[in-house]
Amino acid sequence: MTKRLERGAADKVWTITHMALALMKKYGEEEALEIVREAGYARGERNAPLIEKLMKEAGANFNDSRDVRRYLRENNGFWGVCEHTDDSVLTKPGGKVRVEYRITKCPWTDVWNEMGLSKELQFKLDSCLGLQSDLATFKYFEIKYECDQGMAKGRDCCKFVLEKL
Repeated sequence: MTKRLERGAADKVWTITHMALALMKKYGEEEALEIVREAGYARGERNAPLIEKLMKEAGANFNDSRDVRRYLRENNGFWGVCEHTDDSVLTKPGGKVRVEYRITKCPWTDVWNEMGLSKELQFKLDSCLGLQSDLATFKYFEIKYECDQGMAKGRDCCKFVLEKL
């Protein structure tokens, strides 16, 4: 099952990336990246209510940002292919959870590395695709979101902070 998930995630990333590269070729990098940024954000806005529905059906804890993260990744088909390490978990008053974590395996950067894309281009694509989608989704759930985009910059992990407001 994990191999099938990996192939499915990789196929999504490859297709989206090729569309972005085709837009860059046709319209230039700056204009194309703006289009991709808008699409990335719209993707997060579309996914958020779907994730909310999954969470309600499962009885998930909306105050625990780890549950929102889990259902976000499951909805995108990426949960089984991302490797997460929770570094710090803090429960605040009212049961609201702040979590710092790392991802050490990511379908986006895996495919981009296979495609031979430069780290500079990977960072630009990540800023428009994954980051924008996550920003929109976590905004919907009133979660402060931070990501250092480490893997797109060539480091061995991405560091994240999610904090339920």
